[in-house]
Amino acid sequence: MPQLRARIDEELARGWMLTIATIDGHIAGMLAIRPPMLDQLFVAPAWQGRGVGRALFAEARHRMPGGFTLWTQPDNIRARRFYERQGMALISIGPRADKPGQVVVHYEWRPV
Repeated sequence: MPQLRARIDEELARGWMLTIATIDGHIAGMLAIRPPMLDQLFVAPAWQGRGVGRALFAEARHRMPGGFTLWTQPDNIRARRFYERQGMALISIGPRADKPGQVVVHYEWRPV
C-alpha cells in the first residue's frame, strides 16, 4: 500500500484530477484524469453493472467537454465494450508512443 499511496501523491502533483465514487461509505470506483487524457477509470467488482462507471465517465465528459483520449489493454474486452457504449471511437491498436514495448488500444471521445 505505501507504493500505491506514493504513486497517487506523485500523480496528483503532476496534474491528476481524482474523483472517488462512494456508496454507503464504501469506495465503489475512481476516476483519474489528466486533461486531455482519461488516465484511470476503475469500478470495484461488487459495484460493476450498477451505473458507477457511467457516472464516472459522465464526470470525465463534464471535466473535459472538448474531448479526451484513453488507452486500455487489448485483452480488456469488458472495458473496451464499456468505452464503445459511452461513444468512444477506436483510434488505433498498437505500440504506445511513450512505451513502444506496450501494445494498447487507443480511444477518443469528442462531443457531438
